[in-house]
Amino acid sequence: MRRFLLVLLATPSACQGPLDMQVDPREPKAPTRVDGALSAGTQPLRTELAMTEAGRELALLDGALAVAGAETVYRLDDTEHLQALAVGATGEAMATGPVRRLARRGNGLFVVAEGGLFHDASGRLLRSPLSQSVAAAEVTALDDLGTGEGEELWLTTSSGVERVRGGVGTQVHLSFGDVGQPSLAVGVEKDKGLLVAGSDLVSVDLAAHTATWEAKGLPQVNAVARGDDGTVYLATLKGLYARNKLGEVKLYSFTTPSEQPLAVTDVTSAFGEVLVAVDGAVAQLEASGATAFGMLVRPHARGLARDASGDTFVLDGTALVKLATGSGHTVSFATDVVPFMTAHCTSCHATGANYSPIFDLTSYPKVSDPAFSALVVKRLTADGKPPMPPSDVEVLTPTDYAVVLKWIAGGKQP
Repeated sequence: MRRFLLVLLATPSACQGPLDMQVDPREPKAPTRVDGALSAGTQPLRTELAMTEAGRELALLDGALAVAGAETVYRLDDTEHLQALAVGATGEAMATGPVRRLARRGNGLFVVAEGGLFHDASGRLLRSPLSQSVAAAEVTALDDLGTGEGEELWLTTSSGVERVRGGVGTQVHLSFGDVGQPSLAVGVEKDKGLLVAGSDLVSVDLAAHTATWEAKGLPQVNAVARGDDGTVYLATLKGLYARNKLGEVKLYSFTTPSEQPLAVTDVTSAFGEVLVAVDGAVAQLEASGATAFGMLVRPHARGLARDASGDTFVLDGTALVKLATGSGHTVSFATDVVPFMTAHCTSCHATGANYSPIFDLTSYPKVSDPAFSALVVKRLTADGKPPMPPSDVEVLTPTDYAVVLKWIAGGKQP
């Protein structure tokens, strides 16, 4: 029996009523399965870091660890001490109130708290203009995509899903079969998002007014992350789902010796790497499975992060633990970025070959300029179209261009 998908789009600031669209979605293909037990890797040095209060969630801020406490957000400094981020502009008395969620915003942060929506700026947390509408909502998840005028927020609240761009909200409602309202929304690219609704994974295109099934029978989702190449990872009770920008879905099914599926409690992705917490182990995802390198006593959802230097941090119960997986090498322009540009970019951009605009990609002043470095990231990660280098010349993976992302997140060292 066919089911039909109804997408309702309403723009609150516009005068027109909601636009109702009925779409007959294609039946989704079964995910490509990648089965197997976790392989054992090298166990790094484990260190418990001092905290003044229990951590509730981990994220990254300018490539360094950020930790959410009950009503405070901390950043780990170079001496491995947690420093509380000031709230409000200098001289302004303000507090976030109880912190509910941390969300990635480029190299920065969004903080969802009882006092509203906050974002980082110059080492402080400032109240977002969107707080007027967000503060009253029970935000259960927030995902940020894009920059500048193209920045989009995908909010999941107690009343459903809303995409916000340029201060204008678009409500998204799904109705097909016995599926209820969406419980999670993640941005994929401009106007496009993934929604978890009941046990279904659905992609929506707000510009084209279409919606399509991506997967059925989805287990409970514990955490979500988006990779640098736009792949969305869903940590579930029965494995890790990975959906790339082409709509291809993989299921990494980690099993016990008796072939029972293991729950993935957390997932995070940054700088070309994907980490998962599964069956008490911290593991790095690979093409054919995952390699475990740390053990947890009490895994904590949204308690997993890897910083720009490559070190891994986990919330193990109430403890904040560092797993020394990094090399200690500080990424610099001369040592790391110039060789990358020379290997992959300058053959065209230094001469104008293949109709390329001429840039000196070995010039530190040029590449470190905020607007230009943002353009580099946009083209490498295929946030813009087409990606660079052109696909008929070379296809780079997030692992290939991670050095550029780490350099930017680490402060663009010369």
